[in-house]
Amino acid sequence: MNRKQWLDERRKGIGGSDAPIVMGCGYSGSSRLELWQDKVGLSEMVVEETEQIMWGRRLEAHILSGYQESSGNVIVINDADIIEKHPCIPYMICTPDAWGFESVIEVKNVSEWQASEWEKEAPEKHRWQLLHNIYVTHSKWGTLVALIGGNRLVWYDYYLDDMREDLHRLLYEEARFWHLVETETPPEVEPDTPRAAVIEDEDSEAEPVMLSDEGREYTDMYDEYYDYMKTAEEEVKRAKVAIVKEMGSATKALMPDGSGWTLKANKHGNRVLRRFR
Repeated sequence: MNRKQWLDERRKGIGGSDAPIVMGCGYSGSSRLELWQDKVGLSEMVVEETEQIMWGRRLEAHILSGYQESSGNVIVINDADIIEKHPCIPYMICTPDAWGFESVIEVKNVSEWQASEWEKEAPEKHRWQLLHNIYVTHSKWGTLVALIGGNRLVWYDYYLDDMREDLHRLLYEEARFWHLVETETPPEVEPDTPRAAVIEDEDSEAEPVMLSDEGREYTDMYDEYYDYMKTAEEEVKRAKVAIVKEMGSATKALMPDGSGWTLKANKHGNRVLRRFR
């Protein structure tokens, strides 16, 4: 998938880098209105290709390699820019930088003058992105890795169980935003209205309905398949990490039927695990 195809796919849902914008703390110059216009096709949201962003993309694989060596955590790099989609919420998508054991990893290239923002934890906008990606990928935790000033590596781990309250806010805001996209209704800009007051007012107007027998049947079906898919995805990630460990320095591992795995270095020098049959 080339970059244009990747960008086109991202417009079909809310990606990890969109999450901070939806939550009102996106990158400089970005807004919900601009994001909405991009999703409905009225305009293209242009992110300025600064040198910092350019070098961040070029150094990403090396930063991940340094994180793997320093932390001891085995990871699988998403060098193919695979887009993951939530199985039950189709508009929630993400492109993780890498996967770990029951985890997802995001990488940032940070200038020295931004170092203070990473003093005790990662900045809020990056935490929203990571939380979005953790939920989409059914991970239990995630890591934000930053190369600061080109010579200092830091990382912070965040666990889903500790972020449940933030997750509820995120799901609410993203559902509300995507409804505006589907109905082609531009978001209102009310900077003087407190967020808590807006949420409380909207919640008070929502009247609950009782599901029919068919609705309850579909709910049971959802619960059953959701649990199955979550378990299956976790087992797949666990299997990959275990296979990488078992292969060690080998580049190929075989099954009795002739199928197997390859573990070869990509153009960045990082080993990528692939299944063949």
